[in-house]
Amino acid sequence: MSVAHSDVVRPRERILLAARDLFHRYGIRGVGVETIAEAAGTNKMTLYRHFDSKDDLIVAYLRGVAAEVDEMWRISSATILATCTAN
Repeated sequence: MSVAHSDVVRPRERILLAARDLFHRYGIRGVGVETIAEAAGTNKMTLYRHFDSKDDLIVAYLRGVAAEVDEMWRISSATILATCTAN
């Protein structure tokens, strides 16, 4: 992550982005909080300021993934509906 990018994105969001990338690559159990904090350009103290535990970070990550899936579902459903009603 570049310095310019890390200055713009708030620590909580950087942590979630880093966790998402690392969880995707190595699995949730394969990544520790120190690795996540380092990848986010922060430290464990900052991570724990935003998330009480790794479990809380995992919950926030999964909620974000679920929200993205829900949004994709709504867009897909609307597209299918529009296509069906246009014909």
